[in-house]
Amino acid sequence: MFLCLGLALVAVYELALSPDSLGAAVVYTAVSVLLACASVVGILVHRPERATLWWLFAAGWILIVPATAWLFLSPHLTGETVSFPSAADAFYIAGYLFLVAALVVLGSRQAGARDRPATVDALIVTLAVGAISWGFVVDPVLASGDADLAQRLVPLGYTVVDLLLLGGLVRLWFLRGRLQPASLLLTLGIVLQLVADEGYTVSVIRDTPISGRWYDAFYLLGWTMIGAAALHPSIRSLMRPDGPRDFVLTRVRFAFLAAAALLPPAVIVAEQAGSNRDSGSLLALTCISAVMFLLVLLRMRWLLVDISQHREMQRLKGEFTSIVSHELRTPLTSIRGSLGLMAGGALGEMPEAAQRMLTIAVANTDRLVRLINDILDIESIQSSETVMEMQPLAAGELAEEALREMEGMACDAGVRLEASIAAVAIAGHRDRLIQTLVNLIGNAIKFAPAGSLVRVSVRREDDEAVFRVEDRGRGIPPEKLEDIFRAFEQVDASDTREKGGTGLGLAIARSIVHRHGGRIWAQSAVGEGSTFVVAIPALAEIVLDERAGDREPARWRNVEVAKGGGAD
Repeated sequence: MFLCLGLALVAVYELALSPDSLGAAVVYTAVSVLLACASVVGILVHRPERATLWWLFAAGWILIVPATAWLFLSPHLTGETVSFPSAADAFYIAGYLFLVAALVVLGSRQAGARDRPATVDALIVTLAVGAISWGFVVDPVLASGDADLAQRLVPLGYTVVDLLLLGGLVRLWFLRGRLQPASLLLTLGIVLQLVADEGYTVSVIRDTPISGRWYDAFYLLGWTMIGAAALHPSIRSLMRPDGPRDFVLTRVRFAFLAAAALLPPAVIVAEQAGSNRDSGSLLALTCISAVMFLLVLLRMRWLLVDISQHREMQRLKGEFTSIVSHELRTPLTSIRGSLGLMAGGALGEMPEAAQRMLTIAVANTDRLVRLINDILDIESIQSSETVMEMQPLAAGELAEEALREMEGMACDAGVRLEASIAAVAIAGHRDRLIQTLVNLIGNAIKFAPAGSLVRVSVRREDDEAVFRVEDRGRGIPPEKLEDIFRAFEQVDASDTREKGGTGLGLAIARSIVHRHGGRIWAQSAVGEGSTFVVAIPALAEIVLDERAGDREPARWRNVEVAKGGGAD
């Protein structure tokens, strides 16, 4: 709706109004007002995670409103032409600084171990664009003999904030996980705004009118895209971290960085071809090229170190897996069988003390077998050589089967299970996804107090099937919400002894979800319980109808799968 309204206003501005008319100024200002309103409404309606970040964005767009009104409306109201620079430029630059801060925070949320290479790559791209800006914007401003100090500093200020904004945007994209519609719209809008800024700055340098030009349409289109991003529901999940993943320098990214590294020499050639360029400009461009060369060397050094470490880790992992599989699991299975026979009385009745020791030995042997199986399991899932055969599946059926498997454990713990299931289809590996849900439900049952309720829900959100497992246990401290997905991590060191398990369940679950192109995260409040969320890309509705039978996708149903003692 917002996108259609914005595009309609852009069409009216470009096709039906004179560029210097009052109507054009009103339409232009109205689009900036709509952007500011959309940024605030989006926060209030969708309540995205880390709302402070989005208020930074909103502050940036709000500052654009008085700048636009000053630049476009004041000439019609006062009859005086707005000179350059003016107060409008101060508002614009201040607004851009808020946007830069928001992009830095957003990128830091997604960074983790991938931050260092992504930051260097963003610097390479930013310096490449900075070389172009120097040759065609900064140098002409500095060389202008008629411009006063303010007329020189303001275009430089626009160039600096634009480069910072570009760097933050590129870093964010190099860090990005799964794409969201809001991120695509936001990126497209900011790119259009950056291109428009360059057009505006060049027009100022050439002393051409500041309204009625092609870049006005770019500003309006960019603001429309950004407003649509702020109002899109996917803004809620834009901040959710995608979990640690190994950085991969793809061919596309390598070609992109190589092209960026070649831009400064190309600008130098263009500068040398011009007869009106001085040695200072060439010296500045040469310094930019030298810095980029050092960044590329640093980047390649990290890449070579990463490749060497990766190969060594793969070799050690292979050796360890072989030892665990052949040298540990086989004799341990034999030992477990012998202990089980003795504990079961196959060799006659044992004294009470001996029986107690045998029971402890059997329990610990079972735990070691589970640990070995989990280690081999996570290695198999994470291996790129292991192929998962994907097929259309009804997400609700997976949840119900996992719940049926956990009925006995829930009854023993006195915990009730409840399911809320909507019809939605996904493509995935049936056994692995059920394994993931069993792990999550099993953890919820372990930490839920007797008599409480564990809820499992399945619903469609945007283009994803979202599974939620909620318990009312002790909760997880905020600093542990990410750590618990790492191998052998526990909220409390005593959990392994008291609750059982190996500390690999959530690591296995995350590996499975990532192989399906999905995301998994935890939400929790200490003392109130935890919610584990799995989001898997959903299939088209036509596949859903075929797989989900007579369920209605828009309707929810509640199913009490098992009952335990006590009240909720």
